[in-house]
Amino acid sequence: MAFSMDTLASNIRTRRRALDLSQSELAERAGLTPDLIWNYERANYTPGADKAYAIAEALGCTLDELCGFAPMREGA
Repeated sequence: MAFSMDTLASNIRTRRRALDLSQSELAERAGLTPDLIWNYERANYTPGADKAYAIAEALGCTLDELCGFAPMREGA
């Protein structure tokens, strides 16, 4: 399976909404700016590994789940 920025963007947005977090709240949890989150959710930018990992950790999932390489666990 190849990496898809659209899948990553959709998973960030879907997971953030499922946790009832604003983009600003996710940014704060991940140590990023709200502008970066906005751009990642629209697939305008591809996060580096460090930023993608920080987002996954802030969303309580694995990087594989966030990138669509593994099914997103319920409640994860």
